[in-house]
Amino acid sequence: MKFKHSLILDKYDEYYLEEEGIIKSLEYLPNINKINIFIGTNNSGKSKFMRSLMVLDSLLVLDERTFDYANKRIIEFAKEYRPSPHRPLKRR
Repeated sequence: MKFKHSLILDKYDEYYLEEEGIIKSLEYLPNINKINIFIGTNNSGKSKFMRSLMVLDSLLVLDERTFDYANKRIIEFAKEYRPSPHRPLKRR
């Protein structure tokens, strides 16, 4: 079962994430699951990164499905209440 969660982190200046060809400081880990695989060459910092996660007092996990639902509702609302030259604006 695939989850749609992201792990929110304080900005890690020692670690970087490449996403769509852009390299930026690690602020979150997208698409985490129950089992995750970190790939890198020997001595690239995989274990050090895992240890730095383990010493944190708490982890903030964001359920992306919450935003998917909210975005869907906003789009539906916007479509329903979008002013049209042929239709008067609805008032509540």
